[in-house]
Amino acid sequence: MSRPLSLQPLSGGDVLHSGLLRVPGSKSITNRALMCAALADGGTSLEGALLSDDSQWMAQCLRDLGFQVAEDPARRGLTVQGLGGRIPADSRAAQGEATLFVGNAGTAARFLPCLVGLASGGAFRFDGEPRMRERPMKALLDVLRAQGAQALGAQGAPASAYPFTLWPQGLAGGQVSVDLSDSTQFASGLMMAAPYGAQDLRLSAQGDRHQLPYVDMTLAVMEQFGVKGKAEGGRYTVACGQRYQAQGAYAIEPDLSGAAYIFAAAALAGGKAGVLGVGNASIQGDIRFLKVLQHMGVRFYAEDLGPAADGSPRVGLLAERFPTEPLKGGVTVDMNAFSDQALTLAALAPFASAPVTITNIAHSRRQECDRIEAMVVNLRAVGITVDEAPDGVTVHPGRPHGATIRTYGDHRVAMAFSLLGLRVPGIVIDDPDCVRKTFADYWDVYEAMKRGNPDAC
Repeated sequence: MSRPLSLQPLSGGDVLHSGLLRVPGSKSITNRALMCAALADGGTSLEGALLSDDSQWMAQCLRDLGFQVAEDPARRGLTVQGLGGRIPADSRAAQGEATLFVGNAGTAARFLPCLVGLASGGAFRFDGEPRMRERPMKALLDVLRAQGAQALGAQGAPASAYPFTLWPQGLAGGQVSVDLSDSTQFASGLMMAAPYGAQDLRLSAQGDRHQLPYVDMTLAVMEQFGVKGKAEGGRYTVACGQRYQAQGAYAIEPDLSGAAYIFAAAALAGGKAGVLGVGNASIQGDIRFLKVLQHMGVRFYAEDLGPAADGSPRVGLLAERFPTEPLKGGVTVDMNAFSDQALTLAALAPFASAPVTITNIAHSRRQECDRIEAMVVNLRAVGITVDEAPDGVTVHPGRPHGATIRTYGDHRVAMAFSLLGLRVPGIVIDDPDCVRKTFADYWDVYEAMKRGNPDAC
């Protein structure tokens, strides 16, 4: 754990006067593009990619499998040499093998076993950080066993969680039923590998099918790499025999989950703040959070600062709330499809004009931490009344006071509750470095936003 960070609020009656800020590329798109690029035939340069813990675990695992993945921090780029559906570790010896450590990156943890499942033999050992060993995997491992693989835990019994060893025999495809109550990443991983399976994949989503917009995102990235899938309600079809096409240069959207903290800052503090490169055509599910902010009184505008010195455009989206207008509450929000922003809304809610209820996010108890518990513990620590339910919270308006925020090592807890520090003296983040998981320079961007540089990007 890093040293605690004390946040200094805006002075007096100050509001935000920030221009367009730069956020990292989308974690969700970066790791999907890494997998599609590795399966393509030829080289792809991912421009504006996320270069932080989650994507670096994914990239390193691909290297450990034998793929060539190069990182260029200066241009926020990753270059991947795809091998047309071949898993290089599969041909290193008579029996291919690799040891893959995924950290606490959920996308890497769920996508990579599906990629490795395409190999025709060998033994592939998977492990992760202690929290990853607690995160759900059973539904995916059950499907991979049905597809022809063996997946055994440390004691030789069928595995249901990390760590495990996978002995693949290719993916059979065909009719597959997957319980997505714990994660839609199970479906995304299977769908991305499906073009190289033996039969068309016909996937039926079962259980609490939360966050299906992330599966839609997967289909969008696949199509950008030349593979089409069909979605009909909770049923998905991906035809085998299709092949991903190397893209040369592939642009990664800015991370809307990261951008949401900046937009929410304008909602909380008043004034304006924006994000470079964000638009309404985003394929990311968190675009839905902008409608919640609009309902609470935030206005959004397209912003064009003209070309940068290198001629590249500087356009984005600006959020604004007049400080004389209240932050509207009295809302109940089903955040099942964009639950990463539930923490953000919980941090805004004490400043709203009436209670705010967040529902249908029971699955968030099984993410990097129990995020509902994190909301309750931290809101109560700053003196706010909050009612806890199995699948959400109701947050009552109040006057927060200073306290140390328990992040539980979760990047989203740290970034969401940092918003309190814009208005409340004495807010301390206990582990500020946990933001490295998806937004390594978050605290620099946070301070730039407070300084109000109109050309912050």
